[in-house]
Amino acid sequence: TYAVLIAFVVSGVWQSFSDAGQAVKSEANALTDLTFVIGSFSAEKTRSIRESAKAYAQGVVERWDLLALAARDNVPTEEINLDTSSALVAAILSIRPEDAREGELYGQALDLMGIWLDARRSRLRSAEGNTAGALWGLLIAGAFVLFAFHGMFVTHAWAVWAVLLLGFSFVLGLAFYLIFSLDSPFTGKLSAGPAPFLWLLKEFERSDGLGFTPSGEAKLRS
Repeated sequence: TYAVLIAFVVSGVWQSFSDAGQAVKSEANALTDLTFVIGSFSAEKTRSIRESAKAYAQGVVERWDLLALAARDNVPTEEINLDTSSALVAAILSIRPEDAREGELYGQALDLMGIWLDARRSRLRSAEGNTAGALWGLLIAGAFVLFAFHGMFVTHAWAVWAVLLLGFSFVLGLAFYLIFSLDSPFTGKLSAGPAPFLWLLKEFERSDGLGFTPSGEAKLRS
């Protein structure tokens, strides 16, 4: 029964950890696609959007450590990068399409903005961690019961008993380490990193936005 409980908790925190990494990728991808779509408008209309998108990506990378504090010090995640995200949303909503083509592209931009905001909220919520918080008491209590259970059956073969007890301790300690590490997806050696946003910033550095020429026309790369 305890083995099933351990497997259930490890599986749950691993799924939460994977969801956090996927949220990071989805957020960066949606922001990338949004910038490409906005590039179909004139440079004057989208200048503030490109600047806001770059400022947001830079803010995410620079304040990435705050995600670790959210789980450790109970810092509210809603305030992280709220200023730059609000500026980007305001810049997008300020566009006024002038014809049917721009209206269709603007509709796609709004859809991508919704995907980006949803992924952003998922990333921030996953930073709070503590998925297994309600089960830690049961896990620790069960471990003590199992250790006491093993201690009651001391055999004449002390070597066998010691190997079994040490092996059980190793497996249980490894399981606890995985649960503790994966339960906070943005802290520790197993944490999710800002690699997708770093790639996005490199694309901004290579050109005026993602594939934008100085004239404001979009240029796709192969």
